[in-house]
Amino acid sequence: MRRGSLLHEGVPASGRVRLRLRPLGLLASLLLSLCLGGCAGLPTGPVQPPEIYPDRTTADLALQTWLWAWHRGDVQVLRQVTGWLLHARLEKELAANPPAKVAEFYRADTVGLRVEDVDWTERHDQIAYVRLALRSDTIRHEADVSLVRRPDGWVVTAHRKIR
Repeated sequence: MRRGSLLHEGVPASGRVRLRLRPLGLLASLLLSLCLGGCAGLPTGPVQPPEIYPDRTTADLALQTWLWAWHRGDVQVLRQVTGWLLHARLEKELAANPPAKVAEFYRADTVGLRVEDVDWTERHDQIAYVRLALRSDTIRHEADVSLVRRPDGWVVTAHRKIR
């Protein structure tokens, strides 16, 4: 079997379309697609839910889901979107307190919660680190947050307050 024979089977040579991408054109189209695919990110401004809630398909959407669940005191979603240290801390709180009290704890100081700055310090296929600056009507909060990709989606694994 000749190379490309299935693709061009039955098409006369004069009617075949040949695609030729020059290396520079290929590189430019690759960079453009990466930028368009990765530039959405977590929006600054008031904390909003992702279009599909909860969504853990990307690190950005998992972070957005976590912030919205924290803001709303949505314990069910917090259980889904946290892993490792944060998940263990949440489960410990739930073992000691009823879910309504835990939800109230998460909602505390989140009136008017908004994202002021997002700096993805590292972002890889399986792990990501982000520095967040958040502000509500009563607090200003800067933190480093880590996320890990599991087979079922991204989770927030650690949150370290800076100031």
